[in-house]
Amino acid sequence: MEESQELALTQLRKSVEKLSSSTEGYEVPTLMRFLVARSMNPDKAAKMFVDWQKWRASMVPPNGIPDSEVKDELEFKRIYLQGLTKSGQPLVICQVSKHFPAKDPVTFKKFVVHVLDKTIASGIKGKEVGDEKLVAVIDLSNITYKNLDARGFITGFQFLQSYYPERLAKCYILHMPGFFLTVWRFICRFLEKATQEKIVIVTEGEEERKFKEEIGLDSLPEEYGGRAKLTLIQDVLLPQTSYKVTTVCLSSPPPNPLSLLPAATMATRKIWNDTEVKVTETCIRVPLMRAHAESVNLQFENPLDENTARELLKKAPGVYIIDDRSSNTFPTPLDVSNKDDVAVGRIRRDVSQNGNFGLDIFVCGDQIRKGAALNAVQIAEMLL
Repeated sequence: MEESQELALTQLRKSVEKLSSSTEGYEVPTLMRFLVARSMNPDKAAKMFVDWQKWRASMVPPNGIPDSEVKDELEFKRIYLQGLTKSGQPLVICQVSKHFPAKDPVTFKKFVVHVLDKTIASGIKGKEVGDEKLVAVIDLSNITYKNLDARGFITGFQFLQSYYPERLAKCYILHMPGFFLTVWRFICRFLEKATQEKIVIVTEGEEERKFKEEIGLDSLPEEYGGRAKLTLIQDVLLPQTSYKVTTVCLSSPPPNPLSLLPAATMATRKIWNDTEVKVTETCIRVPLMRAHAESVNLQFENPLDENTARELLKKAPGVYIIDDRSSNTFPTPLDVSNKDDVAVGRIRRDVSQNGNFGLDIFVCGDQIRKGAALNAVQIAEMLL
């Protein structure tokens, strides 16, 4: 990485902290996408990053938007997910002739997120890096004035620009009819220059040949000159781990000294009209399928620091530690599912207390195993 890029990344992280957020847990490729999208301007990239965090937290559940929430949109059967292109990027195809303007704008926005998230996730092998991109094909063949939906086009592209920066590798538009040109010129008014440069309007001849070559015949459906079969997006099953692309987790922001209070603390004091109230905060999104998670605040008569507490817990029976801030590794319910032991992490001083008289910890356990019969048996064994 060039020195200028490293400096920009450092400044981006500082700017994000000034906006009362954190980049902890996000890989460099993810942060670089926001910098590139904002012409390497750290302050603008930081604002975009924080806006994205807030949007994901309010719009998208931890495990993504399920088919059941967008089933009406899926019934049009217009989106296809075709595997990887020759360059290794997932290919998504939209047949616009099967699209009609949405009656419910909120559901349509969820559908756009569902499609983008699932497309990106389909290209992830193993752990998400953060710079994965997608290739889109928009097929305008057989469209009529009933299918015209400039708002739908604009929503899709604006989501890509604002919430999926630098995720679009290329977008091919096929079979554009003459009457659509006026609509397209209007849509382009809402597209950033960088987005427009990634769009290719494919015509016959050399452009069509190049399109097939870049996609690859093994991924391109037969309808477009390839060898693959069209596969509806709802028929594509992804490994459960692939959906980690949709999880937003602000896992372990460093404790804030009371002289640098975050916005939530200030808001609490304002609402209660009490400038002396002390607040210890935690913020986390948990991917929950089974098992439970609790954020626990501990108060002591005698001081106990983080390191001592961590060593004591390591020796405790039925407990194991997952607590590595350098790699942003902490307990989640997935770690303890179908296990007897309880995982503890995110051990840190309660900054609302003077000295080491309080700790915040995060605890995860399987409520079927540890929380029910097994727990009763273990307590009985200790007492007998």
